[in-house]
Amino acid sequence: GSPGVTRASISLSPSGLQKLLPRRNDDDLTPDLLPYILSLNNATSIDSPFMSETWSAKVSDAIYQQEALEDILQGASVTTEFPSHRLCDQLETVAKVMSTHQERGADRDLFYVSYGGWDTHSNAIARMEEKFDNVNTCLSAFVQELNTTGLWESTVLAQFSEFGRTLDPNSGPNDDGTEKGADHAWGGNHFVIGGSLKGGQVLGQYPSDFTDAGPLALRRGRI
Repeated sequence: GSPGVTRASISLSPSGLQKLLPRRNDDDLTPDLLPYILSLNNATSIDSPFMSETWSAKVSDAIYQQEALEDILQGASVTTEFPSHRLCDQLETVAKVMSTHQERGADRDLFYVSYGGWDTHSNAIARMEEKFDNVNTCLSAFVQELNTTGLWESTVLAQFSEFGRTLDPNSGPNDDGTEKGADHAWGGNHFVIGGSLKGGQVLGQYPSDFTDAGPLALRRGRI
């Protein structure tokens, strides 16, 4: 992006946007702190440090941004039933925000969601089956919702990870081969899906030699 031009990123909880400094039980006796926060962060003088002014500007911008987004998202909803799962919650929130792109004046959005727990040092097969099932279930609901709103054709979803796994299993936590898993490695597979993509393709080539003697191999199936 362009500093000072491109809008800053927004961090949302998996369940969506939380109200900023809500009054306790909507009690009118609880003071509204926002005017005071904005007033404190609007104070400036000829000797105000640059770092302090930058901090104050970011605080004020975040408050105004949150208020505007809260108003827009109050009317956002989905028609698809998303299962109860952390990844599903994130994708449901993304679908809601995407549905408000016209109100937000957004030509293009970029979202980031995450789903951890892939460090399969033990019980790799069982854990992978469970986690792949969760990913598939959540993606299915997400795609269904975007098809309903007509946004799937203009959406691309790319999966990535910062590291892969060994192709050779380890001895397991009991050192006897039971509950075996895979250890840290580099090479891996990724997928990209989208309504306008020409899918059903495997891009790239698998190594011709997966043994430790292969040109791309190190040891223990690290490609």
